[in-house]
Amino acid sequence: MSTYKILKSNDKHLIIKVKYENKTIVKKYNLLSSKNLEKEVQRINFLSKRSKKYKKYQINILDFSNEKIFYNIYKPFYSMPFLKGATFSDIIKSTKYTLSEKKKLFKDLFDELYSLSFEQKNIESKTQKIKWLDRYDQVLKKVNNFSIISDICKNNFLINNIEINEGNKLIYNFISKGEKSFIAYNNAHANFHGENIILLNYPKNKEFLILDPDTKIENIDCSFSLARFLYTYIHDTVVNGKYEIILEQNSKNKINFNLKFKWNNKQIKSYKLIEDKILNLLSSFSKYKDSQKIIKSYILCLLIGVITNDNGF
Repeated sequence: MSTYKILKSNDKHLIIKVKYENKTIVKKYNLLSSKNLEKEVQRINFLSKRSKKYKKYQINILDFSNEKIFYNIYKPFYSMPFLKGATFSDIIKSTKYTLSEKKKLFKDLFDELYSLSFEQKNIESKTQKIKWLDRYDQVLKKVNNFSIISDICKNNFLINNIEINEGNKLIYNFISKGEKSFIAYNNAHANFHGENIILLNYPKNKEFLILDPDTKIENIDCSFSLARFLYTYIHDTVVNGKYEIILEQNSKNKINFNLKFKWNNKQIKSYKLIEDKILNLLSSFSKYKDSQKIIKSYILCLLIGVITNDNGF
């Protein structure tokens, strides 16, 4: 006898919890293609075998196969043990913990994920050197396929009454600062955002595991996985629909994007811990190469986020 509970469902994936008499597991189905799921399994195995650090933080794959979903059609899946715990996103949003507790947790996770992200240098040997501007040019060409985004970036606009002049040019000028090239990797986890960080027994301890590598992103700096952790605020805001954008036109006929967050005040203060870290990295951008890497990868995260959404927002 077994019972099923749907944990997540969209047009790409179905994730269910299956409870048997003696164990509980999670199955992740890919509803579109078996290749992506197979790549995820390969990536998890690759990182675990190449690095003791990754092996410590990744959930073991129990099975990878095809089966009927609820006795309907065959779909590929992989299974893993079900683990009770809270995601970092759950904790940062929660009113159960104090701001100082969250601050300490964020710092400890950032330091650990920093080490894990830069571990890629010791894992992957088949690499190539790529210019930052060339990598950004690849991404911006895809972003510009969204006509509305392309038009906005070519002209002047405002966000909450702060004027932005020629967004594309602004990005290029920023990326051209500091080191011109980076070592590109194709087998990183690349997906450390808060919903993928599972804390198993918080606040008793800070032991955590990491889910769902992003196998679609290639040619990234070793800092990209960590940058995705800093992307947590944006990710959570979009996924939970906690924002509102009102378009206004000022007296000079310039468009102002009036952006409002729908989180409560305590949640905004909690997420500000991430913003403060980004500002700290920006302040040390000219001094430290690692700060340059992380910030450039973070901007890449933002642009890839634009591409990921069908409407360009």
